[in-house]
Amino acid sequence: MAQPDPAKLLELKTLLARHVPAEGPLETSLGGVYVYKPSHPHTRQPERYDAGVVIMASGKKRCYIKNKINNYNAGDF
Repeated sequence: MAQPDPAKLLELKTLLARHVPAEGPLETSLGGVYVYKPSHPHTRQPERYDAGVVIMASGKKRCYIKNKINNYNAGDF
């Protein structure tokens, strides 16, 4: 997987910080496009997401699918 340009990732994080002030999901003016800002870790729990594209601007996410662990980090897409 290619690594993102650090300057572009910083620009994305700065834009998100400016436009997503509150924690939780926020619907954008683009239909069906959401941004989600968690500020603390969540415990492991069953979740179901609709199909979509996720771009990690910062932090990391660990997903468990049966016995497989998937790790996602800032800049992964």
